[in-house]
Amino acid sequence: MTEQVLDANGHQLGVWLERSHSPHDIAIVNGPNGALHHFAFWLDDWDQVAQGRRHPAPSTACRSTQGPTRHGVTRGNTIYFFDPLGISNEVFTGGYRPDPDFPVITWTEDQFGRGLFYYENVISQRFLRFHTLKEHR
Repeated sequence: MTEQVLDANGHQLGVWLERSHSPHDIAIVNGPNGALHHFAFWLDDWDQVAQGRRHPAPSTACRSTQGPTRHGVTRGNTIYFFDPLGISNEVFTGGYRPDPDFPVITWTEDQFGRGLFYYENVISQRFLRFHTLKEHR
């Protein structure tokens, strides 16, 4: 575990885990009904992130849902989007290289706005309502 967010009672609201020496390979954040929020893909640099939401078929547009922005948690630079099938995705880069001896970074619930979207410093309720693998309409 590289980072976590705790509520006022010390319960985990979210955890970020790694096994490949990136800031995270998987993040688990509490949400409604156990729904999957998005898939995330780490890319080598910002230019790849900026290009990352382009679908191979130029006639098929992807809808941005958040970003570009930076996370406080993991320090990654990111863009979120829905692909043509309605699946929520994130492409990100940057961050830090975790060391197994480095202590887990802990955020509190009142810091989660800055942790989620560093520049905006708010928790976007619109963003939190997005879920993937739902019926696409």
